[in-house]
Amino acid sequence: MTIYQNDFLIEYIEHIAYEMTGLIVSYIRLVNIGKYGEYHPLGIQGEKNDCLDLMTLHFRNLYEFFCFPSKKGYVRAVDYCSQFQAKTNDWFNQKANNQVSHLTVKRHELAKDFSTKSWNSNEVMKWLIINLQD
Repeated sequence: MTIYQNDFLIEYIEHIAYEMTGLIVSYIRLVNIGKYGEYHPLGIQGEKNDCLDLMTLHFRNLYEFFCFPSKKGYVRAVDYCSQFQAKTNDWFNQKANNQVSHLTVKRHELAKDFSTKSWNSNEVMKWLIINLQD
């Protein structure tokens, strides 16, 4: 059962659409870096970092929307459909939290270990698509 009125939920859809659009656009930019001659003050790596940061931020917001239970002050997928149940992925959730939290000791330590540094953007998008199809 939702804690919000239907009118509010209908108005709130624009924020969900913004997060989805941000995730998709940053993903497209990430996988196409350098193909169209974009310029970034820090070069190709700077562009990759910016795209990855944006993609991670939007993914993190959508992960919370789809996977977390209803909570006052937050809008979640279960507020729209009480039977909605996304397949959670703890690794994605933890990776997104670490990626977004730039100024932490944990992120610095993880950056030294290249086995945890990689972030497979294709897998992130697959997870989202699978959850939206079910």
